[in-house]
Amino acid sequence: MPKKPTKQMRALADVSWLLPLCYGRHEHHAPARRWLESLPEGGEVVVCRLAQMGLLRLLSNPTVMGPDVCSTDAVWKLNDRLFSDSRFTLEAEPPALEEALRGLSKGFPYSPKLWQDAYLAAFAVAAEVPLVTFDQGFRKFRPLRSLVLTPD
Repeated sequence: MPKKPTKQMRALADVSWLLPLCYGRHEHHAPARRWLESLPEGGEVVVCRLAQMGLLRLLSNPTVMGPDVCSTDAVWKLNDRLFSDSRFTLEAEPPALEEALRGLSKGFPYSPKLWQDAYLAAFAVAAEVPLVTFDQGFRKFRPLRSLVLTPD
């Protein structure tokens, strides 16, 4: 009997999801892992350079990681292991990103996370993919489709 075709799903990864996924002792590791495992066959997690750099920065930051801080060499090994998983892909900026970024940031008051969050939201909008995150703050960006996960 032939296999039924499965619906492919693509989603852009936020750092708030990547870090718990990659760090097993993080309080949100279990729900991050469950979401990844729930992807249908052929599902894909899109990672942009900004999210990748955020993950590498946090994993090597002793203030964030405490005694589990990673050396730069260890961080690169973790990065390589992540991208050896066929569900993950590092993608370049979509052509419509700047237009989306300008639209999503227009009229917003200053916030320390505005530019990074607006960039990720714009990337997802321009790439026509939802953003997977634990950060409720992404709900403010319209027309972003966000998959805001809840901790256990």
